[in-house]
Amino acid sequence: MKHPIFLAQSVLLTAILQTALTASLDAVPPWDEKKKTLEPQDVDRLFVGDLYPPTMPLGESLCPWQVNDALLAEAQTDGVMQVDAETTLNGQPTLRLQAAEGQTACGATWVKPVEEGRTYRFAAVARRAPPAEPKEGQPFGGCRLRLTWRDEAGKLILTRDRLEARTSNETAWMQVEAVGLTPSGARQAALAIEGVCQPGESFALGDFRWGPVQMAPVEVTLFPRVLLSRAEPLTIRIARSHVSSVTADGTMRIELVGADGKVHRQWREKRLVTLPWTRTIQLPKDAPTDEQFWVRVAIEPVKPYPGAQGWQWREPVFAGSRAEGPARLKDERFVFQGRKRFLIGAYHAQPEDYAVLKAAGFNAILAKAGPVAEATQKLDALHAAGMAGLFDPGNRFRGHQARTRELAAAIGSHPALAAWVLCDEPTRHGVGPRECAWACEWLKSLTPEIPVFLNDTGPYQFHRFISTVDVFSADPYPVATKSKEEITADPPLDMVTRWMTLIRNAKPSGRAFVGVIGSYAGENTRAPTDLELKNMAWQVVAGGAAGLKYYSIRDPDWYLPKEPLFKTVAEINRDLQALEPWLITRPLASDEAPIQAQADLPDALVAATWESEGRYLLLLVNLERTERKVSFRKSGPAEDAKCMLDNGRAFPRRVTLKPLETVWHRFKVD
Repeated sequence: MKHPIFLAQSVLLTAILQTALTASLDAVPPWDEKKKTLEPQDVDRLFVGDLYPPTMPLGESLCPWQVNDALLAEAQTDGVMQVDAETTLNGQPTLRLQAAEGQTACGATWVKPVEEGRTYRFAAVARRAPPAEPKEGQPFGGCRLRLTWRDEAGKLILTRDRLEARTSNETAWMQVEAVGLTPSGARQAALAIEGVCQPGESFALGDFRWGPVQMAPVEVTLFPRVLLSRAEPLTIRIARSHVSSVTADGTMRIELVGADGKVHRQWREKRLVTLPWTRTIQLPKDAPTDEQFWVRVAIEPVKPYPGAQGWQWREPVFAGSRAEGPARLKDERFVFQGRKRFLIGAYHAQPEDYAVLKAAGFNAILAKAGPVAEATQKLDALHAAGMAGLFDPGNRFRGHQARTRELAAAIGSHPALAAWVLCDEPTRHGVGPRECAWACEWLKSLTPEIPVFLNDTGPYQFHRFISTVDVFSADPYPVATKSKEEITADPPLDMVTRWMTLIRNAKPSGRAFVGVIGSYAGENTRAPTDLELKNMAWQVVAGGAAGLKYYSIRDPDWYLPKEPLFKTVAEINRDLQALEPWLITRPLASDEAPIQAQADLPDALVAATWESEGRYLLLLVNLERTERKVSFRKSGPAEDAKCMLDNGRAFPRRVTLKPLETVWHRFKVD
């Protein structure tokens, strides 16, 4: 059970801290002068990102504290606190704070003189150090930084303002701070760090800063040196702001500034909390089209009044923005996050799974959108994690479109929305191809660029539904069985190739398809072996699919990240990422490939070749549970040329593939 002082805001913290700072111990500190200007790479017509301020204007006495024994001696400590020279932050020692034996609460307080009517800032960077072997189900605590005022005699002055910030229970470094205006009669400030930790757990703290600050505008250049044209407007979307006013209000001003400093266009938003914020910037008629422009955002605080805290930014300050175009299909491949991607998706993942899935190589999540606020929160979390969402909008068929229309208006331009999921197994839900075709067209009328997805389970249905949507997927599960008696059988796996071939031959030109493989264990389904999972995954790739989806991350009594099979999933995904420059193109036709592969047994081998920037990738998948010999021959323009492998050796004449083995050769033709 969580400690009472953190329980009330645990849900809020989860949302706020989705993008917790993941820098290493000796990384550049959050307050980095170099990060005042973002310069996105691969500029497209859409700029998306987080608005964060540069360093707050500093007063003359604001400076870092030196972490040493003198700082320790000055503090009133509850628990155990010591200088930790081994755990450093930016090359400096840190303070380690933990509870006394048998206790869970700990803390440290410093008392500093202040002047009435001035605004002060207390900041630190903190992280949790968990025990080496945490007990199952034992909740981790967190720490908070708090600022309170006292009179000349040291008596607490009560105000309506709560000047505090909390860390997450993650082990990443995070900046926390409290900024406040001293009330009438205040002569001292109590700077407190309070924590709740489990046995063996501690907190590392560093980069302490204390002093007066000025209430002044904060300016951030979001998009420097962009060349606009009247035909191509620039769309800016600010996913979230790291600036918030607690009791004071202010204005967010967005300007289109020319190279000479002239403001050509200006927009004002009075409420900073209305995010995400989207605006399309159209070049004025009198502006030169050959001039470079800046997009500048200014935060203007109002005149402070008694009790106003000024500006606080509670989230880590980081440069997480980039130029990204809208999601779409191009050359039968997905485009999201600003470039072509080979889709690697997961079913039934929750926001708490995003970090571990991203680390395992996933770039897309299939999920129900839910209400607008929930869908936006999920997409923001996915975008922060560098992934995209394939969202089921809910009511998308005739007579039930009101909520979907509202959803499309709110998230249709979100950079993390890669596709709409129209339906999964439509015939099981009583939906026919005409209704699917109508619903797809209706969704496209709301968000023309966003692809529409549909999944079906039987080849007898493919021809009915495959032309109704932009992306068609199917889920051959050769390991699945019909009875518990057959659950240990070793079924043939070529079902995956047969289904991919049927879809590839039936789909209209310009549309994409994706393969789904079973990565779970159910009542009548055993989990595939590592070798079987690899074989099925590479069959999907060799079949020419634009992506691969795993079913499932979560099912009753099943959580893939805790299964040994998850290591194999991560291994497959890493290889897919490494080969992505080839996989984002379509496989070559057989007469275009410079190398032809043939197995000693017909239909025992699936092979595919891709070309990228003059280099080739040949993928071979043995469909048999026995060894197979494969021979190669040159064809087309390569007949009289050398085919050299990446290691400099000549392309082999023949190879032997182990049972269910998958291999690939990268080569060039000289």
